[in-house]
Amino acid sequence: MYMENQNTQPKETTLDDVLLAVKDGFDGVSEELNEVKADVSTLKADVSSMKNTINTLPTKSYLDDKNADLAAEIGRRIERSIQREKQFHLKILDLLGRYNIGRPEEIKELEAMV
Repeated sequence: MYMENQNTQPKETTLDDVLLAVKDGFDGVSEELNEVKADVSTLKADVSSMKNTINTLPTKSYLDDKNADLAAEIGRRIERSIQREKQFHLKILDLLGRYNIGRPEEIKELEAMV
């Protein structure tokens, strides 16, 4: 059976004991502060990387201008295609009329459709 020694007195706290305790506390805080500094450094690098990525992305105004240019180009191509098709139809109608293929009323009806 364990018995406490009645003669044991609490140890008196000295100034050295207090200073050692304070130093140990500051050492722990210092380690944590170093970890926080490392984390902040990592965050700064990540933010810098994100800024570089964002700076390489096209702006909204550039995309709007590009889309407008492309839409205009598509419109021009469609218009050219329509004009070529119309010229083709007119040429066919001219040939039909020139070589008397079909009745004149049919050719006039087709011309009205072009």
